[in-house]
Amino acid sequence: MVSRRDPKTRQRELAPLLAAMGVVLQPLEDGNTRIVGEPGNVIVKENYWIQTDSGEAGNAIDFFVKLRGMAFAETMRLLLS
Repeated sequence: MVSRRDPKTRQRELAPLLAAMGVVLQPLEDGNTRIVGEPGNVIVKENYWIQTDSGEAGNAIDFFVKLRGMAFAETMRLLLS
């Protein structure tokens, strides 16, 4: 079983993965990227994200579990693929 502490999952860069999944991204300053059409104005940079409307933020695991509603096991498979 993969743990939350596995750096391969927590540190997976979000923008390339989301782009490969067909998510529309808008490049911003300083290496930030906005997810077009995502409720709450979500900005990603490397393996972190922030929902600027609520201030909620997290790593790659949190993104898929909290924002996309994916099960933890499904999230781990995706991030390790």
